[in-house]
Amino acid sequence: MLPWRKVSEAWFRHAWGHPQLQVRGWCVSVKTCLTVLLCLSEIDVDHRLWIGICQFICATSLFLQWWLANPTMFLVRSMANFAKAFLFLHLSVCGRTAIFDPAACELAGWQDERQPFRIINACFILHWILVAISLLLQFLLPLKGVTVDVGHEQLWYRARLRATAASRLEVSGQVPMHLTLAYLKPKLRGTPFERSHLEPVLNGLNAAMVCIIVWSLDRQWRTSGVRDALDALESDAASEEAQPSEEER
Repeated sequence: MLPWRKVSEAWFRHAWGHPQLQVRGWCVSVKTCLTVLLCLSEIDVDHRLWIGICQFICATSLFLQWWLANPTMFLVRSMANFAKAFLFLHLSVCGRTAIFDPAACELAGWQDERQPFRIINACFILHWILVAISLLLQFLLPLKGVTVDVGHEQLWYRARLRATAASRLEVSGQVPMHLTLAYLKPKLRGTPFERSHLEPVLNGLNAAMVCIIVWSLDRQWRTSGVRDALDALESDAASEEAQPSEEER
């Protein structure tokens, strides 16, 4: 069992988790703020509100896992990503309509100018399901693929999944999908489905955040092998020995 600690044991002590968890925590926090900006601009609030809540949960779990090294956070993020897959399922099928109102569903979006967006949202469904499964596998098989030099294999898979197209599964990564959305949305100007000028900008910023997340996942995979873990434990032990005890104080 990998070592971790409870919240009650964590205060005023250094973090136990990999530092790249904190990096991704900040990136997802920025993505959450971008989603909140969409909600404040009254853009697809029915979906973005819930997506923002899922992002906030993911960001919080990343910070907690960085601080506590608690593997339960994998399950938290997995469930949040399954929830995002459901939200994008509704976006793909019904478009920007009320989630809990079946009568509002607009299937016509598959036959008009909105069809490319419906297809991209369908790709997001599969993307988030695969990310959720990857997190679940990392929780169930904590040492799978770990060697002396590199960390868990699911870190490698998630980095590639978020970055580029997975040709065998025929699903694009987040970076090309966000850039495609940023390119396509201005083309709706002059149609009944015209998008706000803000949306392409936020898609570009989301793509930038995802690039940092990809780098962070790959960096963690390269620096969380057995050798690095042992070095970190030795460093922690040395720092604790260097700190004065309560009696010495």
